[in-house]
Amino acid sequence: MNVALKRFAWPVFIWLAVICDSSGALDLNPQFVQMQVNGNRFDCPYFLDGKTRYSAHFPARTSICGDKGGAFFMFSEPQGATLAMRPSTVSPQTPFREPDLQIYRKALLSFVAAHATDVKIEKQEVNPRSKCLWNICRFTVSSSLPGMRIMQEITFLNFSATQQIVLITTADASTFGQAADNTLQILNTFRSIPAGVDLAAPALL
Repeated sequence: MNVALKRFAWPVFIWLAVICDSSGALDLNPQFVQMQVNGNRFDCPYFLDGKTRYSAHFPARTSICGDKGGAFFMFSEPQGATLAMRPSTVSPQTPFREPDLQIYRKALLSFVAAHATDVKIEKQEVNPRSKCLWNICRFTVSSSLPGMRIMQEITFLNFSATQQIVLITTADASTFGQAADNTLQILNTFRSIPAGVDLAAPALL
């Protein structure tokens, strides 16, 4: 991990700012700006690459660090649940339909623990009904580790014509629903923010 783990603890939500340019090249390694609200200081994460900025609501008390060219989030609720955001190895020109979905099914295996057993794709959805503005393909994957059953939601998102990113939600099977809701909240609130807006302004909350 190439960035120190940081925690942002605003009681309800904070804004994540993702910045990209028209080329669609994203640097998902998080940067931080310090915010102060009601006398409380905390670090607001953002991603920088160009001039167009995007924002999303993240659950409070979530820890973040850089990881494998992307960002790694640890949710406080449910405990132990995580979200990873990484560049995809698949081209966004690869359509979300058969027979090309086999390429995505093969790619998602790299996000499953190498020593996991009983790996099974439970569900696959193309552009599932949500408020997400981007073209996405989502897989729900189950696997087993010693003493526990793991569930993952692996979402391929076409951010632009030249850039695809992957969101990997991982949780114990017993708490997976809440973890998946956290990720859905992020996807549904992922929006551009106007040029000139101060990332550290409390009005963003």
